[in-house]
This record gives sequence, C-alpha cells and structure tokens, in this order.
Amino acid sequence: MALVVAAGPSLSAPTRAQDGADASEPAVKAAYLYRLCSYVTWPSQRASAGPLVIGVIHAPQVHAELALLVPGRKIDGRDIEVRRLQETDPVDAVHVLYVGREPPLKSGSWARLAAHRGMLLVSDQPDGLANGAAINFVRSGGRVRFEAAPDAADRHGLKLSARLLAVAERVVMAP
Repeated sequence: MALVVAAGPSLSAPTRAQDGADASEPAVKAAYLYRLCSYVTWPSQRASAGPLVIGVIHAPQVHAELALLVPGRKIDGRDIEVRRLQETDPVDAVHVLYVGREPPLKSGSWARLAAHRGMLLVSDQPDGLANGAAINFVRSGGRVRFEAAPDAADRHGLKLSARLLAVAERVVMAP
C-alpha cells in the first residue's frame, strides 16, 4: 500500500510518489518535516541566521530520506542542514528536532528537549504531545498524518500557521 502525504496540496512535499513510485513511510515523514518548516513562524533571533537545521533522533531511515530530499532546496531563502543526533547531543543549533518511534525517549530526555525555546519538536511516539512535542505523527486510514499542539509551540516561542492546523488530523490545546 502506498503512503502519501495526506494533508492536501498546500502541505504536500516532493516525494517519490509524485514521480510515479510508491513513497515509503520514512520518505513521507521526511517530506512532512521539510514542508512543516514553511508553516512555522520562528522567533526573530532564530529566523534569519545561518542554515535551518533539522535534527533527527532514533530514525535513521527518515534521516537518510531527508538527506536525499533537501540538497539544493531552501526554506525562506535559507539552506537546510540535516543532522543525525543522539538523545544526549546538544540541540541548541537545531530548529526542527524529529524524535522517531523506537526506542521511546527517557522522561529526562523529553524534559531537556521540550525546554528548548525556538525549536520545533516533532515526535513519532505515542506520548509525544503529552511530553512537549508540538507536532506528532499518527497513522490514519493507512496514511501518515499529524496532530498538532499549538500551545506547545507557543511555549517554544513558535507560532504554527492556521493553514497547518487546518490540515492536522487533530489539534490538541494545552497538552
């Protein structure tokens, strides 16, 4: 079964599915991570300096797909850099941090990551929103979708666009 970016044309991202081939789940998640960046308002100190950095923890296939997707692309005129990280690595320079499904993060790691202002925390873990993620991937009808917690984004100093929230599978206030 093919997985497609199910959020509609405004949030869809380039994937192999558009080239006639089935897109893998990691490719769809990578495409989402890339496109999500265009629907976030960043704090002024993080909005303009250097490349936009997407960090990936516990998801080597998503990291590999992102590394194939982003070369030569820009978001708001900024180059994109992809980093494969460990739970204990510093994330100060990261703008988007994606936490994969396995293994589950330790509660101390969640607390450390959720405390970073100016970073969009995206999860693929069942308790991601409850632990401070602003976006969490879910599966619905055989597709990868996402749920959003705009209050969590606000706590990080970020603003999720109304267009992004309109295509979310579920919007959770004050997780």
